[in-house]
Amino acid sequence: MVPENVLALLQNARDDNGGLLFGMGTTVPADTTAGWMKGAKFLDTNGTTVSLWYTNIGTQASCDFNLDTTAA
Repeated sequence: MVPENVLALLQNARDDNGGLLFGMGTTVPADTTAGWMKGAKFLDTNGTTVSLWYTNIGTQASCDFNLDTTAA
């Protein structure tokens, strides 16, 4: 489990251009939302039994978060 103060620091982390590096919450950012750097991670904590990780494959001007999957 990650301490709350560490999560707060991560949520405010930005790249050199001001793009967000990490976020978490119950709603994944909508496609075309600006402000998330390419490769940014989002932890969806929507209350299900499993938290899901998403990665922005879009741009900082227009995000596109996709669910991270692992090969079987």
